[in-house]
Amino acid sequence: MENADEPFCPVVKALSNHLIVHEIFKCLLHDDQLPVSTRLVCRLWDEIFTSMQTLNLRLRVEPTWEYDNLCNATPFLVMCINMNPRLAKSVILNQDEFTQWKNEMVFTSTMVSFFDKFGGNVQHLEVRMEASLTPLLHQMLSTFCPNLKTMIFDTISEVQAEDAPLENAILPALPPFTHLVEFAVKAEYGAVPIKFQTLAQLVINSATRLTKFETVPSFYPDLSTVEHLKSLKIYASLKQFVRKVSASDFQQLTRMLTQVSGTVESVFVEGMYTSLGEPPVEVKTSKLNRAKELAAANFKMPPMPKLTRLENDFTEVLSFGYALEDIGSDVMPNLATLWLSKEHFKSQSVDGILQTMALNGPFVPFRNLKQLTIANLHQSELLRVISVKHFPALEKLKITRQLELAPMSLLNIISACAPLQLKHLQLHYLRFPPTLGDLWECFSSNLALFKTLQTLEIKWGNYESDTAMEDDLDGDDLIMVKEVLKEMTGMESVEIQNVKLHGKTAQEIVTFIVENEIPVKFI
Repeated sequence: MENADEPFCPVVKALSNHLIVHEIFKCLLHDDQLPVSTRLVCRLWDEIFTSMQTLNLRLRVEPTWEYDNLCNATPFLVMCINMNPRLAKSVILNQDEFTQWKNEMVFTSTMVSFFDKFGGNVQHLEVRMEASLTPLLHQMLSTFCPNLKTMIFDTISEVQAEDAPLENAILPALPPFTHLVEFAVKAEYGAVPIKFQTLAQLVINSATRLTKFETVPSFYPDLSTVEHLKSLKIYASLKQFVRKVSASDFQQLTRMLTQVSGTVESVFVEGMYTSLGEPPVEVKTSKLNRAKELAAANFKMPPMPKLTRLENDFTEVLSFGYALEDIGSDVMPNLATLWLSKEHFKSQSVDGILQTMALNGPFVPFRNLKQLTIANLHQSELLRVISVKHFPALEKLKITRQLELAPMSLLNIISACAPLQLKHLQLHYLRFPPTLGDLWECFSSNLALFKTLQTLEIKWGNYESDTAMEDDLDGDDLIMVKEVLKEMTGMESVEIQNVKLHGKTAQEIVTFIVENEIPVKFI
């Protein structure tokens, strides 16, 4: 008689294979669906689980109060005794807000013991805490964690940078962080307290091999000791960017960029509105205008010969010259990717840049620019400035409107892009036409678009996200639709959202797509 378990043998063998299980775990971990309980299945699974490089151990530092008002650290210490050291490779330290003496008590009674045992295993450290604990964090970094590769500082203090007494921020130098390559400084309330600034500067001084650095406005540290920085990001909301801004801020920003101008390959001035897709907090026009005037007088983008990628979400403040002459091919010969956006609803800074280029042309053509993103433009006709004359190497164009009050017409954008000889076109957050007939007629009128196009992506008609374009196609429209589809035959992929086909014509269109192997996907 056959073994009853025999049909399951291939499955058992597969789930006992180190490579197969590792790939399964990696996929689950990527989707945040890998439960810790998988360690309990068998020793092999435990071994694979604890060897994963992207596991995060989250430690919430908060006191457990007994009747004597003391912090009870015993359960935490027991966990440290039994924990596999490999689980300490990536540690996220999240501290609750308490009074200063309670913070110090819970930190010393738990974290010092943890890092004393596992400090040599920690490669990624993310610390979210109040500035009052900076001296303790400094002591911990001075004693433990010699193998750190990445680190994030995030202060939750509402104390502004200028409010803290400077004499309280004096700290001795840190030992060298020879493995640290990525460092980020964040601030929930937009300003970095003096103590945090001091410690962050000490980290930078000790990490000469940094390749990636992120900071917030008003904290532009000295990067002169960093030998080969490749990526620099400034992350903030527009409100934070212009809050209490001074001439010194833009001078310090210029100085910081100049220090790394010879090595940096990517610069991001990234706005929260753009990255999160949320409406920005209202900023008074008077504050915006003052920041713009200060930037014009005190900020200068230095030449960056190795820069390949530049993203600017605050063109209403930092314009890079009247017609982008500060980032032209003569000063940034390797610039291949450019992103231009703005966060203030009323600002038309992106329009202004293109308008100036339309009237005067760029001082130097962008000879090597291959990818261009234009976000939050108001006048679609200005896209005609993006010509082969100005951008002779342009291959990929992305247009996005992102939750602006007055969306741009998708049809106008398609017509403007048709003559550009693009290979890749992405259109996001635009106003979709009311009917499918309008869309296909627009395609039919701009068949030149498909002569060079390899990929087309039309997504997120956010303003009509709950309703698709009405299917008004009839038999007479099929000739036009098939003509357009034939032009798409040689493309790599076409994705169009908000298309819902119905009825007999829909079936004929789908059949035509399948039979001719046209890479079109309606989503």
